Amino acid sequence: MKFGILQTVELSSSLTALPKVLLLTLNRLTYDPTEQAVVKVTDHFEYRESLELSGYTYTLHSAVVHEGGAESGHYYCYISPQCDHTVWYRFNDAEVVTSDATSAIRENYGKRSCLLGPTAYLLTYIRTDCGEEFFRPKTVDIPESLRVRINDVK
Repeated sequence: MKFGILQTVELSSSLTALPKVLLLTLNRLTYDPTEQAVVKVTDHFEYRESLELSGYTYTLHSAVVHEGGAESGHYYCYISPQCDHTVWYRFNDAEVVTSDATSAIRENYGKRSCLLGPTAYLLTYIRTDCGEEFFRPKTVDIPESLRVRINDVK
């Protein structure tokens, strides 16, 4: 091995077992030596509503989105509660509103020409064969002390 010579390196990783919930973090920040600063990467990255991995199907459940630059901005989240993509909700601070797949997915792919625009950062996929486990109604006993506090707030 000679030092001082640039070499092409390929880095890869593999999964030995697939999880029920798959979190994908999109690297949207990089160091720009010409600017001598960390900059936001707004390149177009198209992610899918479903993924096929080693015989399993994963469905997009949520996307955390950032709007702004590398140094500042605002995060909010889109969630499809049942992973059916017919209903989406946008959770933005204290405001929760209904949304659609275009706003939740396609408008967050990123555009090189829009440096401060919305870009997805974190994608959550749920394995379809585990959907029943995650989405069936659950009964939970609420402790009496918490019930009292809830009623006091009302």
